[in-house]
Parts: sequence; C-alpha cells; structure tokens
Amino acid sequence: MKFCRINLAKTNYHPVDNFKIMDNPDFDQLNKIYYDYCNYHKFESVQPIYPEDLENTIFGYYHNQELVAFTICIEYEQSKIIHNDQFAWNYHHPKLTLGMCSIRNECAYYKARGYEYMFLQQFDEYKTNFQGFELCGPAELNKLD
Repeated sequence: MKFCRINLAKTNYHPVDNFKIMDNPDFDQLNKIYYDYCNYHKFESVQPIYPEDLENTIFGYYHNQELVAFTICIEYEQSKIIHNDQFAWNYHHPKLTLGMCSIRNECAYYKARGYEYMFLQQFDEYKTNFQGFELCGPAELNKLD
C-alpha cells in the first residue's frame, strides 16, 4: 500500500467561496452525506464516521445554500501537518467536481496558515494531478527524529 501527501509550499491554489468551517456540525446530516457517498461509489467496505470525528476541523461545502459535501481534517498544529481524513459528498450535482475542488481549497486554506504538508492517505492515480503531489517513501525515509 502506498501513501501520498501534498507539499503545500509547491501549490498555488485559491480558496473557493462555497465553503465554511463548520461550528457544531449536525452529525446526522454529515452521516447522511457519507452514506450517499459510499453508496454512490458502491464501496464494498467502509469505516463509519463517529460523533468524535466532529471534534476535528470540518469543512462544509454548499450548493444553493445547501450542505452537499464535507471534509474532516485533523490538524497537527505543532508539526504543521494536516491529515485529510474523510471527504464525502452526495453527488446530486456531479459537474461540481467537489472532490477535486475541496482538496485544492483545503490546500489554499492551510498553506495560508503556515502548514507544510497535507496527507491524503492512500495513493490513487488521480491525486498525482494536484500541485505539490508527493509519494511518501518507506518508513526509514519518513522516520521522525
């Protein structure tokens, strides 16, 4: 299994205007979007989201003032690293390409706040299209001293 990240210093993305950081998000609303997302992709196996996930930073993405997508980001402020933990959207308007849009937006958001890397979990070919894309090396190259 391969993992990847984005070197934020090598990005030049701009924030979008259809998002906000969610204060007190509605878990049931997010869980419904996640359920729609998993069913749209016909995932054979999924890890559920939990109410405790909402203790992290939640980006809400809107279309016509309706919440249609979200990202859960875990901030490691001291290390200046972001873990892009979970993204989901309901795909009611596929032409919005919110998956790609959300990552570019989150890169812009965190780069402006001095963060260095955004980890995107497992490698997928489409992720190579992002500015600053890097494949993480083996453990001996990523040792934290």
